[in-house]
Amino acid sequence: MRLWIKYLEILSVSIIFIMSCSRVRPEVVIESPGVFEVDSEGGKVELKFRSSSDWEIELSPDTEGWIALDRTAGSAGAVSVDVSVKENYTGETREAVFSVVSGGETCAIFSLTQESSYLVGSDQTFSFGCQGGVFEYSISYSGACSVDTDCEWISYDE
Repeated sequence: MRLWIKYLEILSVSIIFIMSCSRVRPEVVIESPGVFEVDSEGGKVELKFRSSSDWEIELSPDTEGWIALDRTAGSAGAVSVDVSVKENYTGETREAVFSVVSGGETCAIFSLTQESSYLVGSDQTFSFGCQGGVFEYSISYSGACSVDTDCEWISYDE
């Protein structure tokens, strides 16, 4: 009987030892909005989260050239990452996904959308004599646009 109790004690200690060595899953808690919208002029947003272990941020591949992060990796604790977004005059909406990876697992995802607006005119120079003249100038734009002329010597047709 004593031998049987000894085996149970060894088994219990072994189970406790194995359970204490099991891997603890990393945890990332988002503390700022998880979804951001930035206007076409660009700007900055702040990703805030708390991580229970070392972390890194992976960006979607199409962000090169218009998104910059002040850091992309760090250690456990409260985290604040500044994201700079350049202006968008492409005519296309941009989207970025930020994946927070901790312990080899994606633990949190932030997303950012940036609308586009643009105003593009043709690259031309016009010269007129004393009598004036007529010229054509093309402008492409998105969003709202208005033309103001505060002088009597020039006019335009839409």
